[in-house]
Amino acid sequence: TRTHNYTLGADLDVSTTSSWNGASGFAPIGGTFTGSLEGDGHTISNLTVDRSSTDAVGLVGELGSGATIRNLTVENASITGNDDVGMVAGISAGTVKNVTASGTTSGNNRIGGLVGTVNGGATVTDATAAAITSGSQSVGGLIGESRGNGAVNNASATGTVTASGQYAGGLIGNHQSSTPVTDVNASGSVTGESSTGGLIGRAEANVINASASGDVVGTSGGKIGGLIGSMRSDITGASATGDVNASGNNVGGLIGNYIVGGDIRDSYARGNVSTSGDNVGGLVGALADGSIIDSYARGDINSSGSAVGGLVGEASGDVKRVYASGQVEGGNNVGGLVGKNDGQLSDAYWD
Repeated sequence: TRTHNYTLGADLDVSTTSSWNGASGFAPIGGTFTGSLEGDGHTISNLTVDRSSTDAVGLVGELGSGATIRNLTVENASITGNDDVGMVAGISAGTVKNVTASGTTSGNNRIGGLVGTVNGGATVTDATAAAITSGSQSVGGLIGESRGNGAVNNASATGTVTASGQYAGGLIGNHQSSTPVTDVNASGSVTGESSTGGLIGRAEANVINASASGDVVGTSGGKIGGLIGSMRSDITGASATGDVNASGNNVGGLIGNYIVGGDIRDSYARGNVSTSGDNVGGLVGALADGSIIDSYARGDINSSGSAVGGLVGEASGDVKRVYASGQVEGGNNVGGLVGKNDGQLSDAYWD
């Protein structure tokens, strides 16, 4: 039942699930699963779920508070649903630990390679996903959307992420949780509309020791970044090395739009940045408040818009102990370091 504890005793090849239930595949463990699934190092391979009109879709539909899935590999899965879709769980309020997933996930809103939505005090740790992930909004290579005080750490994702709407990220589409994201990386390409980033589309909490290496494409709108599209808190020890191509405003090699007071420290971006919009920078597109400290950018910057800089497009905060070394081309208010500066700039240089 949904409250019991289970342990896999062997690897399972479930390829026959593709023909189950009138070709709708495996029926996700329904209701709220409140027990535990101990993989014991085993693999579930070739799982198919094809339920495009169903919410909360995955191996487990909804993982309850206190429930766990751990030490498990889900390999070559094909998971399709409506909202809240992931290979391992559609929705999780529990713990997912030491779990690896590979395959494809697709749906509408809150689509993740591993978990669709992380709620409440859920934890995802020591987890990886190698997924082709697609949807409309809040789409991530590992997690579509995280809420409450859900925690994500020691995690990685590879594979392409594509959203037809906003909030696309190589690891997390939309991190609304108040808990920091730590020790994470993503390496796949990411495509989406506004608030799209190589690691996280929109982040509301601190990000520590994080990297992204995939290219990022913003198809429309703004707030596009090599690491994070839109950011509201501190970021430390972060890097982005992929190119960023967009068509809107607030575009940066690391962060597109940095909204409120906080610090960007010990971070860098090395990818090229290209758009036709305003507020474009090699590290940050728009710095509305806060500080950039001990950081740099090395990519070339190209935009026909205004406020274009090798490090920051438009800065309203403090910028110190920084440098930029890329070629910069723009319309108005163009600078090798900062395009338009309304803040404090010190110990900075451009080469």
